[in-house]
Amino acid sequence: MALIVEVLDARSDDVRSWHRLAGEHLALGRAYDNDVVLDDPYVEAHHARIEPDGAGTFVLRDLGSVNGLVGGDGVRRPEFPTTAGTTVRVGHTIIRFQDSDVPPAAAIPDRRGQRTGARLPAWLDTPAAQLGISAGALVVILWLSWLGTYQRSATGDLTDLALGLMFALILWAGIWSVAGRVVTHRFRFLGHLAIAFAALAVLAIWGTVSEWFAFVAPDTALAKPLGIAVVLLLIGVLVAGHLALASAMTRRRRWTAAWITCLILLALGTAASLAERKPFSDVPQFAATLKPLPTSLLPTHRLASFSAVERDLQRQVDALARKTP
Repeated sequence: MALIVEVLDARSDDVRSWHRLAGEHLALGRAYDNDVVLDDPYVEAHHARIEPDGAGTFVLRDLGSVNGLVGGDGVRRPEFPTTAGTTVRVGHTIIRFQDSDVPPAAAIPDRRGQRTGARLPAWLDTPAAQLGISAGALVVILWLSWLGTYQRSATGDLTDLALGLMFALILWAGIWSVAGRVVTHRFRFLGHLAIAFAALAVLAIWGTVSEWFAFVAPDTALAKPLGIAVVLLLIGVLVAGHLALASAMTRRRRWTAAWITCLILLALGTAASLAERKPFSDVPQFAATLKPLPTSLLPTHRLASFSAVERDLQRQVDALARKTP
């Protein structure tokens, strides 16, 4: 078992260098002929030396320096034992002694140059495929937007929409790419851009489907909760996909982070909905977007049933009027 001298960073306690006591002496100081050279203006050229104490152990002795040796308790002494864990301040430098058999911390896996996160198919992890996904998703979004417009010429609006989406998603993908570059040393901008475009295309498709659903079945109570569930699921998939490219997290941790994000957004949306006070209105609200469907496929009610509902409402109103003083 050999003695190890660690030179610590006084601010962070990180180990800056290690030195093994190979012989009977180990000199410390600012001069280059020392065994341990300390770049510290408060250290003498020959400040201290580790040497045997005659009892089979080693001690750190001061060589008559100006600032001396200060222990961890702040007391200055002429010498210190070199037992494992002992720390001594030499000038503004911290010295710590360790035994050579102290186990080091486990090695950190090197993710540089490796594929992290989800294992994508080889063809999907290529720039051509990712550009194709982004372009295809943009075409789908613009096509659905064009189908939903009733203007004679919507070229200008579609151009503005395309430019706005490209700017926003490029910025979004750039933020994730920078984060991934810091964590995994890989930029992967086109992958993040493809994920964002694909998610937005799915959201646009769902928006079109929900419009048809609201037109065909306007009285159903499932439309709103189903829409919230789909949006939250899409957000979870979006976050998990970005984390797969920008981090070294396991699949379980990625999905855990994604669902936590969804729960936070759901809580915020619920709180905002409860805090919002909508004024009473006697004007019915319903989806006003007409769809090209034959009337035989639309849910209808007979005029007699409408009149019955009207009479029932009239009776309720009359009853309330009689109770009102």
